[in-house]
Amino acid sequence: MDDPELEREFSIARREAQRRTPEFARMWGEAGRISAGSGGRSARPIRLAAGAAAILAVTMAGLLLWNGRGTRTSPRAAAEAEATITSWKAPTDFLLETPGIEILTTLPAIGPAPPFPSAEDTSNEASHVN
Repeated sequence: MDDPELEREFSIARREAQRRTPEFARMWGEAGRISAGSGGRSARPIRLAAGAAAILAVTMAGLLLWNGRGTRTSPRAAAEAEATITSWKAPTDFLLETPGIEILTTLPAIGPAPPFPSAEDTSNEASHVN
């Protein structure tokens, strides 16, 4: 697939892109000069994050130590709490009590099956029909 017009358009676009793109070495040098001249500005967010992490770690350690002391419950209180949890009923349980729920919660009574009419019974009935 050799299209001279397409090749010419691509070469023009390539030259234009190369003309607009700065050299890598110059950009690398400017990036180094900018970060070196910034002083302590780039380190400040790191220090803030480290300080916040330290405060969080101290707070979590304090909570773990404080939670372990003096929070023992008596067996009676534990039994009462367990009883209230097992007897708890959701405030929306009434929504589950729909009309006709007794049909779904009971089994139908199935008795002996009625005798099937025999071929003789059906032929006799047909002869009696007027």
